[in-house]
Amino acid sequence: GGAGRAGVAPDPLGLEIIGQLRRCMVQQVEMRERLYDGLCQVAASKPKLIDSIISALLPNLQRCWDDGRSQLSVDKCIDDKGNITEPIPKLLRAVARCVYLAGGSSSSKSRAAGDVHPELVTRSRSILDKCVEWILTCAVEDFELDKETDFQGDDGVKFSSLAKLAIGLHEVLLEYLVLCTDLNPGTVRNKVFVIANKLEEITALVRVNTKGAGLGGVKGCGKNRKTSP
Repeated sequence: GGAGRAGVAPDPLGLEIIGQLRRCMVQQVEMRERLYDGLCQVAASKPKLIDSIISALLPNLQRCWDDGRSQLSVDKCIDDKGNITEPIPKLLRAVARCVYLAGGSSSSKSRAAGDVHPELVTRSRSILDKCVEWILTCAVEDFELDKETDFQGDDGVKFSSLAKLAIGLHEVLLEYLVLCTDLNPGTVRNKVFVIANKLEEITALVRVNTKGAGLGGVKGCGKNRKTSP
């Protein structure tokens, strides 16, 4: 982490907390959802810990990225029963929030009080940028969803999980595009338009196929609430 560099005062208590949080990375999904949300707040209130937070988050994110296929392995984020095992949208959002607090785009001034290791930010931005390019090329069918998807059938839990991950990923990457990219406004606008349209397509599909009940009405999915950015 960056706590030992000149000009950045160490925060032993904060670093101990981050150490404990790293051990939480292997806990059940509900705990990791709260962890990722909490780390966004910690990064904002304790900027000196951004290095440590990114260092704790990146291994999880890198495990989800498939270099060979140049995409997130969404299938690795659910188990054999169809339940979400890695809340990847919340993980992505936590990393994106750290990038934003560290300066957002590479040309902008850091909002963090103290230096943030540029290599960590660069690695984070690289994965986030790859995720944006991947999501731009994704079709609804890439998430195993289509107009015939039955959210109440035998595979309803799996389809519900895939839809929640798809919705969350589109929302988070929209937020990242708007806040943290170096692209010119016209390019950002075009990419936002594409992703927003895909997001609306997925949410409309869910609305129609659940007859307006939404994913919360799918049997067995009460614990997996919609993932928001």
